Amino acid sequence: MIYILLFTMILFLVLSYRVFDRDIISPSVIVCIMFIICITFATYNIDNWGIDYQFKTYMILFLGLLSFIITGIIINYACKISLRKKINKNYNNELKLYYLDKKIMFIFLVIDIGTTFFYFKEVYRISLLAGNDLGYLGMMSYYRGYVAYNSLAEGIPTLLTEFVKLCTALGFVSIYIFIYNSIIKRDFKRDGYLIIFILLTMIQTVLGGGRGTILWLFSTAFVASYITVMRKRNWKGYINSKYIKDGILILIVLLFGFYFLKNLIRIFNTTDSIVDYISAYAGGSIQLFDLYIKDPILPSKLVGQESFVGIYNTLDKLGFMDIASFYPNNSNLEFRLSNGISIGNVYGAFRRYYHDFGIVGVCGLQMICSAFYHIYYNKIRTFNKSHKSDFYILLYSYLTYHLFMMPIDDIFFKNFISLNCITTVILLYVVYHIMSNVKIKLMR
Repeated sequence: MIYILLFTMILFLVLSYRVFDRDIISPSVIVCIMFIICITFATYNIDNWGIDYQFKTYMILFLGLLSFIITGIIINYACKISLRKKINKNYNNELKLYYLDKKIMFIFLVIDIGTTFFYFKEVYRISLLAGNDLGYLGMMSYYRGYVAYNSLAEGIPTLLTEFVKLCTALGFVSIYIFIYNSIIKRDFKRDGYLIIFILLTMIQTVLGGGRGTILWLFSTAFVASYITVMRKRNWKGYINSKYIKDGILILIVLLFGFYFLKNLIRIFNTTDSIVDYISAYAGGSIQLFDLYIKDPILPSKLVGQESFVGIYNTLDKLGFMDIASFYPNNSNLEFRLSNGISIGNVYGAFRRYYHDFGIVGVCGLQMICSAFYHIYYNKIRTFNKSHKSDFYILLYSYLTYHLFMMPIDDIFFKNFISLNCITTVILLYVVYHIMSNVKIKLMR
């Protein structure tokens, strides 16, 4: 049955690619590609994990993804006529370079380096509370294990957390401007220092015991670069072959990086083979979802408890409710074994929807999600080439992370609909506005 699922996803990809004008970053195309990748990794472990896929699981995935694609087709058709008129009207000028104020960027750099230093100290301190006896070598692993699965654990101080968010915003804005300027006119002397901000964001991510933000940076960069090139060409022609090659290369580099970073943040992990390790992360959710369907847990105590974690976290922070008893392990789901092998605790986005609302919820939430991304993407294609439009392109590129992660876990309803996401978007806008518009003039 899992091979039938893989074949179905390939058919969905062919359909989406043709219907959405051979656009490889159309939301439906991205989602189909990611499901194919994850299912392929799962098939590698058919014998190891004892995979015996159910027809029920297949149908849930089939109907959920079909709902996403059909919604996109309807929206794409509705937007097509007005889209052509607006593209012809708005694209009569050229993209303009960003010239950043070096004094502003120096101030940001001092803040970024200082935040990294204090973040390092706090992570190390908290890792000692968790029993770290390996010194700096074990700090990230102990820290993550302590805070990720304990809602009552001591965390990073609030002020420092906000500075880390600011620095993360610096990393995303920097990677966008670096790519944007490089596509228009490459000049490493002009823009090369922006790589420092990107690297500092990666370092802070690893210090926190994670790697997700690194993947997020590259998915944002990939989408932003494609959109920028298409804007430069007035959305005419195709650039798919180049971006397919670049996408494959980026994916290979990220997979190797993801594997080698495990020695820093997962010191107790015993999986040695890179293929086994990556397949467990990329394909584990496919098998875990089937295991959940075979053996579901007790129903949620809250409406949308698994899907709307961000909303309940926001209500908790605002003092309207106490969610500690509902989320003893934060928003993390239960670990499971498959054929005696632990394959993690991520089940794909559909698990959260199905557990909370059944098949109607899977289809309904997929339609809402699809409508958001397809409307936003079609709107982007009508933007003119001014810098006023660029922030919304940066934001869209940032939000597409959910599309890349959908087979692995939900990001859209769980993370994006929350106070934390609102503050993140505000920080992105403030950082973008300062970097692109503010200049410091020294008095003489």
